[in-house]
Amino acid sequence: DKLGYSVAGNINGYANLMALNNGIRLNAEAWIDSVKVNEYEVAPLKFESQWNTRQQRVVFTLKNEQNKKNLVRSFHRFDDKAFLTDVTLDNLPVNILAPIFKGELQDIDGSANVNLELRKNGPQSRLRINGDVSVDSLQTRLAYTGVEYKADRIDIGFDRSVATMESVLLTDNENNNARLNAHLDLRDFSDIKYDMKLVPENLTVLNMGATGERSFYGKVSVSGAVDVRGSNAGTSVTGAVSTGPNSLLNVSVGGAQDFYIADYVTFESPQDTVVVDTLESAFSRQREYKERVENEGRRGGLDVNMNLTVTPDLTFKLLIDPEYNKWGGVLAGIGLPFL
Repeated sequence: DKLGYSVAGNINGYANLMALNNGIRLNAEAWIDSVKVNEYEVAPLKFESQWNTRQQRVVFTLKNEQNKKNLVRSFHRFDDKAFLTDVTLDNLPVNILAPIFKGELQDIDGSANVNLELRKNGPQSRLRINGDVSVDSLQTRLAYTGVEYKADRIDIGFDRSVATMESVLLTDNENNNARLNAHLDLRDFSDIKYDMKLVPENLTVLNMGATGERSFYGKVSVSGAVDVRGSNAGTSVTGAVSTGPNSLLNVSVGGAQDFYIADYVTFESPQDTVVVDTLESAFSRQREYKERVENEGRRGGLDVNMNLTVTPDLTFKLLIDPEYNKWGGVLAGIGLPFL
């Protein structure tokens, strides 16, 4: 339950132990039924294992008792810690991953077919993953932006631990789309590398109403191209996008704790001009935040280089919260800037 999963079921089985002159053999079988993982019922399963201590070998098999198909079959050698595991899963509900992405993804739906081979040839060798994973009718909502995306089909190929997705079509609720290409390098789990390119065409990237917990809300769509590259050491985001028609973005710079991450808002005034009262509090808090970030070095893991062209029909509102300024106020603008 701590991981977000509740598993229940029944297990019955037996084991045979044979002591021979040249070693010990252990065979075991177990039947697992009435299994539920969260709200999902699992087909009856059979687990088999054969141990041979003389040859330092063991074989594990997990199969579906209804159709007699192997789900997992794994061969292990004790002496050099080598193994070969085949995994075959059909119609796996993608929502089973919901606890892992809690707080990031909502309303996850779809099904996946998994056909993978995992191999490790010895203690010094790296894990190799080959095979493919296909996802049908994927649907999910990004919790922080409120946007729902769909993909009719996603094919992920694994070749020597490098996963590849090519030309995946993502759509939003208004049937605007984006193309996604991605590579994920799992050859070294201590330094996982990734490379993604997203090409949106008027794709909705924000669709949130006003709440007291958020520093920005509204409805915004974009077109252009974005590249995301990185590893365990950090992430680099580059690209050029433009806002779509009738976009509306509201940014609050006071009241919520999220103000402290709104360092993309900078207040400036001519040196010969007195700072307007309605901006004084926000300006001061903004400066204090930037000084703290620079001292603590919080930005080392992310490098963003993004060109944003704002089209004339974008409405932008900067909300100065009365909680921090007795005057309160809204700065609104419509224009054609380039950031």
